[in-house]
Amino acid sequence: MSSQTPPAFDRNDPLGLDASLSSDEIAVRDTVRQFCAEHVTPHVADWFEEGDLPVARELAKQFGELGVLGMHLHGYGCGGASAVHYGLACLELEAADSGIRSLVSVQGSLAMFAIWNGGSEEQKQRWLPGMASGELLGCFGLTEPDVGSDPAAMKTRARRDGSDWVLNGRKMWITNGSIADVAIVWAATDEGIRGFIVHTDTPGFTANTIHHKLSLRASITSELVLDDVRLPAEAMLPDATGIKGPLGCLSEARYGIVWGAMGAARSAWPPPSPRSHRCSPASTRPAACESCTRRTKPSCGWTSAPWYRSRSESSRPGPRNGPAGRRRTATATSRARSCSTSRCGAWS
Repeated sequence: MSSQTPPAFDRNDPLGLDASLSSDEIAVRDTVRQFCAEHVTPHVADWFEEGDLPVARELAKQFGELGVLGMHLHGYGCGGASAVHYGLACLELEAADSGIRSLVSVQGSLAMFAIWNGGSEEQKQRWLPGMASGELLGCFGLTEPDVGSDPAAMKTRARRDGSDWVLNGRKMWITNGSIADVAIVWAATDEGIRGFIVHTDTPGFTANTIHHKLSLRASITSELVLDDVRLPAEAMLPDATGIKGPLGCLSEARYGIVWGAMGAARSAWPPPSPRSHRCSPASTRPAACESCTRRTKPSCGWTSAPWYRSRSESSRPGPRNGPAGRRRTATATSRARSCSTSRCGAWS
């Protein structure tokens, strides 16, 4: 057994994974972290309250300058970074806010990847450089109001009309939809599921922003409506056929989402501050707080919070309205208040 002293705990790297990263990977991570600290974190609470991301296009251009849009794709202005580089970027973006990571994931791993993986050379040359720079925003139209993201049950239809395609249907919960320049729309045809590149200025295409969301509030989420949207034959993605077309894109995006979940978990870790939910070390506690050390259940200042008192009192056995119940409640509450007033915990 090794007698080596374990490294000090780092809340930004609780599992000690940084030791396995290269200097280049750490540089990418630190760059994205610093960008979010300067441009996202100071404003994200306001965006959450508004249920909007009013600077989405500006952020997209800044992300393009950072090189994180489609950073794991090769060629056409994309960064060609490794999977670890991309994962670390997603981790830092989601540590700032899930809606910000969603903006980047939809742009790079869904809209751009669909063109990069299933498009023609002409389509790649036309769209990918502008999307990688953030000058053009994309969205990914798969999910529908009635069948969700199940492509086998898709209601949106595309029919041939001469050499053109005519699309009709609705898509729901589409990130970036109402600010996008281009939409990747999946539709059922007589030949199976096919993907189409739809410029959002095309007649018959409308996007409506969804308001009053409960999650991803610092993000733009939309409904797409396609009413006899006529497209030329070259708008179809030639190498994206069947359900593997959209599902392959979802698999690509899920990789970044997994890394992002680690960023969200890290941000949920209590910050090291004077108001963290911990007792002071015993040597520095006021004498009035010594009662905490004799109690087996969580103690200190945060037990004075109303939700904790109501929970602990409601779970206590025995009569609650009799003299004994009142004495128990009064004793527990006074102890909690004593800890709180001695400034032992976070809620004082």
